[in-house]
Parts: sequence; structure tokens; C-alpha cells
Amino acid sequence: MFDPITYVPSRHEQGWLLESFGDWLDDGTLSDVLYSVRGGKEANVYCCRGGPSLDHRLVAAKVYRPRKYRELSNDSVYREGRGLLDENGHGVRARDRRAAQAIRKGTAYGKHLSHTSWIKHELVGLQTLFDAGGSVPEPIAASMNAVLMGFVGDEHGAAPTLDRLRPEPEEAQAIVTEVLRNVELLLSYGWVHGDLSLYNLLYWEQRVYVIDLPQISDVLGNPNALDLFRRDVARICEGFRRCGVSVDARAAADEIWDRVFETDEGVPEIPIATVVPFDFRSEVRPVRSRSRKSRYA
Repeated sequence: MFDPITYVPSRHEQGWLLESFGDWLDDGTLSDVLYSVRGGKEANVYCCRGGPSLDHRLVAAKVYRPRKYRELSNDSVYREGRGLLDENGHGVRARDRRAAQAIRKGTAYGKHLSHTSWIKHELVGLQTLFDAGGSVPEPIAASMNAVLMGFVGDEHGAAPTLDRLRPEPEEAQAIVTEVLRNVELLLSYGWVHGDLSLYNLLYWEQRVYVIDLPQISDVLGNPNALDLFRRDVARICEGFRRCGVSVDARAAADEIWDRVFETDEGVPEIPIATVVPFDFRSEVRPVRSRSRKSRYA
């Protein structure tokens, strides 16, 4: 299966890669796996070359490890109140008793459903921001255990994360402004990133990219959303203080929150994942909103 790809996986990787995007290698979506980019708390990322349907351009394949090997095991704080997504990215109906019971009991089916939903939410977050003009890699596809997206970097290496860089104050200020714009953009769709920091911001050719969105949290359904939102903003502001950028994190968070939820744009009435059947080929649009204050205000 893995000949003649360039990258030589270790023994424990082979099973994950085969399960996650072996079909993409077979059907020509991917033509090669070039190198391993990095391993994170819950997934490994690989630089791949697309096949003919992707014009042979570079793509990133984010492959999730089995749940028992993931370091991010306590993810309920993010999942609370958001809809479940099935293998096709469609919302699982709240009245689906079999699904609810399986998750509650922790059966094999329940664990499978939770894992699948976690991955599909990453694609939803990417597609939402990308379609809205946000600074994220282009989403391409998702399998049972992996997400394909545009690669940020080149054949020699991936873009560095911002924790490894120290831009000059003027450049750093522009980066902070762009990151907060994306935070506000995501919030306007009813989502909070939830785990934003310099470690999941890529910087390449004077452009910042927000990554790692599987834990996006539903603003209306999750009582932790406001705290997660404020933590996201605080981490960004604190992270760039070392570059000479001084931003009042609480004031910035309050300004963004108020601008989204106290303008004519209003607040989405329903969490987006429960009303938008998601397919990576189709657009994700904001749900219809009404003008009212957030219950967290």
C-alpha cells in the first residue's frame, strides 16, 4: 500500500495511515506522502502531494490517533451543547435515542460516533472560516479518521507556528489584528475556537493561518463558551506581549463579543451544526439570525 511513497512510516503509523487515507492513495486523490510535519496532542500531520484531481499541489493530511492514544481526553468542555455530526457530516437528530444511549454508555458505536463528530467539526470550522474569507488552510476532504487541507509551506518544510517566531512590533501588531478578526468572524457564525494560542497559528509569507479547530464550541449551547472565548483572546494578547504588542485582552474580548451580539447582525438562533448538512463540496452559510443580546452578556 505504501510503496512507492516517499515517506517511510514507522510500524505503529502504518495502520493509522492505511485506515485514514489509503483510499485517497488508491483513487488518485493523493499521489505521494512526502514527509511528517508534526505530531500534536491528538493527531499527526503529513505533507502530501495531491493527485490529478488536486492538480498535484501540496496538501496537508491531518491523521487522528485512536482516542486511547490522544492526550486531549477530557474534551467534554468543548462538546457540550453542540450537535453531533455523522460520517457524512450531517447532524445527528437529537431524538436519535440509539445514538444518545450509545454515547452515554460509552459503547463501541458511541465512541465511534463521538470520534467521527470530532473530526467532522474540524472540517465544518475550516469550511465556515474559509468561505467567509477567514485565514485558514483551504479544506479539501475528510475521511473516517483524517482531514485533507491546503498545505501551508513548501516541499522543504511546513510553515512555522508563531510560538517559534518573534516578529517585529509592527508586524506582530498586524498579526494580532488579523487573528482577532478571525476570532470575531468565527464568533459571528456561533462558534468559539476554544483552544487558540500561538501554537496553532501558522505564519508563512507574511500571512497568518488559524489551525486546529475540532474543538470549536457552540456559543448558544455551551455554558463554557464565554470563558473559552475570553481564554482564546487572552492567550493571543499575552503571547504577543513578548513582541512589544500591548493589547488589553479583556477589553478586546468584550469589544468583539459586543460587536457581534449587539448589532443588527444579531446572534444565530440555532447552533449551525444542527441545521446545516455539511459536505466539503458545498458552502456553509450563516444561519438566519435575529437581533438580540446574548444570554452571556
